[in-house]
Amino acid sequence: MSTSTNVITPDLQAKLDKAREEHKNGETLCFDTAQDAIAWMENLIVLRMDSLWMKFRYPLKRVGHL
Repeated sequence: MSTSTNVITPDLQAKLDKAREEHKNGETLCFDTAQDAIAWMENLIVLRMDSLWMKFRYPLKRVGHL
């Protein structure tokens, strides 16, 4: 038998309410499946690598001193 108690504290409830509101307002990402989420994240990695490659290949010229 478990001795732990599952209690939602007021702080946790506030965080849950905020997350639900953000989801309802379309402010969060929502995927139908875990595979959809993984595919989305893998695409981000590819886009980031492309961006890094372009910066390496065509570095911005710095003007002036910092």
